Amino acid sequence: MTVGEKIKKYRLMNNMTQKALGKKVGFSTATADSRIRKYELDLMAPKKDLRQKLADSLGVDISALSDINIQTYEDVMQILFLFEEEYGMKIKLKDNTTQLIFNNDNKNISTLISYLFAWADKRKEVTTENDEIKESLADKYSKWKAEFPKSIHDYWNEQQKKIEQTYELELEELNYSSSKLIMLPEFINHIREMIKNGITIEANTQLFGTGSSALELYLFTSEMINFKNDNIKKDFAKFLFFTSNLRDYGLTIDEELITTTNGTQIIYRFYLPLLSGLTSIINEIYSFENNPNKENDYTADMFEAKYEHDLIDFNINIKEEIEFYYQK
Repeated sequence: MTVGEKIKKYRLMNNMTQKALGKKVGFSTATADSRIRKYELDLMAPKKDLRQKLADSLGVDISALSDINIQTYEDVMQILFLFEEEYGMKIKLKDNTTQLIFNNDNKNISTLISYLFAWADKRKEVTTENDEIKESLADKYSKWKAEFPKSIHDYWNEQQKKIEQTYELELEELNYSSSKLIMLPEFINHIREMIKNGITIEANTQLFGTGSSALELYLFTSEMINFKNDNIKKDFAKFLFFTSNLRDYGLTIDEELITTTNGTQIIYRFYLPLLSGLTSIINEIYSFENNPNKENDYTADMFEAKYEHDLIDFNINIKEEIEFYYQK
C-alpha cells in the first residue's frame, strides 16, 4: 500500500473530506482538497514534517504513513529473510500451518517482543463469533493498529511516572544523608541485598559493535510500585540513588520499558564495558539466593568463595573508571 493509499484509508476511517483534511494540516481553503488529492494519488510525496501533520490530523502514528510499499510475494519474502537474519525469527511447518516464531527470551529484541505481545493481546480482545459486533470490533482493531504504538508507550510512560513519584521523597533524603557510590563492590553488594529482599533482577549484556557493550538490568515495575515490604522500597530507592551517582560521574544510562506475558519490566542500560562483566555475577547471585538448596553447606561455601573472589576482581573505583572511559 502506497503512502497516498494510506492517507486515503485513514481519512475515510475518520469520515473526513479531502478539503477538511487539507485545512486541518494548514492548507488554504482554495487548495486544501487539491493538495490532498495529489498526495492520495501519489502525484506528490509529503515530506517528513507534513507527514507528521497528516498523521496528527488523522489520529494515527507517523509509522502508519510509512513509505514501505510491499507489492509482491517476493517483497514479503525479502522482509521475512530480514526477520530471520536480524531478529532471530524461525520458520516451522506444523499441523497444516506455517508458523513464524520469535524467541520471547531474546533480550536483543525485547521491544519487538513487547509489540508482538500487545498485538496478540489486542487481536484476542477483538476476536468474536458474534456477527452483530464483529464490524465494530474490526473498526476498533483498525484504529488501534493505526495509532500503534501510542497506547503501549502511554502505558509505559504512566508506569515510569508512578515509579518516579513513588521514590521522589526517598531519593531527596538519600541525596542529603548518604555517601555517593565510589567503589564497584558496594554496587554489587547492594544488588545482592535487593535480590535477598525479594526483588527480581535479571542481567544481560547488550553488544554494540566491536568492543562496546552495556550492562542491562531487568526489574518488574509491579514490584517497584506495589512493593511487598519496606525493605524493597528502601533497596530500590538506594539503587536509584546509585544510578543517579553514576550519571553524575558521566556514565550514559538509559531506561526502557517492555511488556510480555510475565509482566512489565523496566530495563536500566549502563553503557560501560566494565559493567558488562557483572552480568554473570548478578545472574549467579539471583540463582543462588532463589535456590531452595542454598542452605547446603557445600553449595553455600562454593558460592561465597567465588563471590568473594569476584568482589576482589571488581574492587575498582567506578568514578575514576567512568571518567577514564568517557575521557572526562
